Amino acid sequence: MERLILATLLLSCGERPGTFAGLSSIPLLGRAVYADGRSAPAETIELSLLADGANLFPAGVNGCSPGDAHAQALQTLSVITALDGSFSVTAPITGFVRATDDTCAMAAEAAANLTRIELRAQTEADFGTCVPYCRKYRWNMCYGDCVGRGQKFIWTATLSPTDVGAHRTIKFESLGPPLPDASAPGPALPDLRVDAEAARSSLELTTEDFAADDCVLQDGCIAAPGTRTLLRFDGDIENLGAGDLQIGSPENNPLFTYSACHKHYHLEDIMTFELLDQMGQPVFGDNDRVIGRKQGFCIQGMERIAGKAPNIYDCDNQGLAAGWADVYGAGLSCQWLDVTGLPTGDYLLRITVNAGRQFPESDFDNNSEQIPVSIR
Repeated sequence: MERLILATLLLSCGERPGTFAGLSSIPLLGRAVYADGRSAPAETIELSLLADGANLFPAGVNGCSPGDAHAQALQTLSVITALDGSFSVTAPITGFVRATDDTCAMAAEAAANLTRIELRAQTEADFGTCVPYCRKYRWNMCYGDCVGRGQKFIWTATLSPTDVGAHRTIKFESLGPPLPDASAPGPALPDLRVDAEAARSSLELTTEDFAADDCVLQDGCIAAPGTRTLLRFDGDIENLGAGDLQIGSPENNPLFTYSACHKHYHLEDIMTFELLDQMGQPVFGDNDRVIGRKQGFCIQGMERIAGKAPNIYDCDNQGLAAGWADVYGAGLSCQWLDVTGLPTGDYLLRITVNAGRQFPESDFDNNSEQIPVSIR
């Protein structure tokens, strides 16, 4: 019986030379191995590419309705490894769809607008993957801790436009988070957490210009129009509880507010961010405290990080199933803190999910993460 390996591929331009312009497809090839280095033969690998960029889905092109100018693009593929663990598959540029609307396809010309694609690979923690893992790391109760808890082995990397098509070795030796025992007494509640590693690895200082009528100013995401210095980072939410986060339809829902500028609903305060000094005290910028919030317009599962539950939520019925993550890239509107005018130095970025506790959870004590930040 074939085991399932999930590989999500992250390509990033960042500050590297070259762009994705002119590419009609992205070749993905390499070799999958277990933790002890042995090849992973005859494995089904699922590939998911999550891309950032501006104006990837212009309204009216390929049936796309108006949406956020920074909407992310998603593509999923699958391939079966050969007996030596090797794999090769091609991801066409036109195979990308808007992450929140799979009826809206990306045009080939939009490759020039791609700025970042996240790369993540994962496989089920089962007999075939846990045995080589435990053989290598050898600790008491290793196998019992590895199998049967809904965990996955995770591998991440970055591919730039200049090494598209390069051979990669996917090695599954990092064990992801477990899910709780679903048969435990009590209600099955979600357990929302911040993906601190995603935020840390995506930190970026940018300088950007904003007009006085820009939507982000109306939404309070910047302190003033003009040239602003922004601290960007990913705002991913994980549900590692036994139950789903259930939000429902945005329409006639008091948890949402309608943005006349963006022309869609925002879920208020699902995630908040704040910059602190080294003593944990609030930092003040050129206008007020340096704070922000995730402008969540569609909370739904985009990556399954644990377990086997299906994703049953979408933009019309929002929520987050157990074992799924809502991925919100650093390139999206308002996914930043306005740090204009702050002195250089070391700070702390505090990110909190469900800060107002408007959604029930099994544990509120793990809702915040603090990440060291240097502004230079």
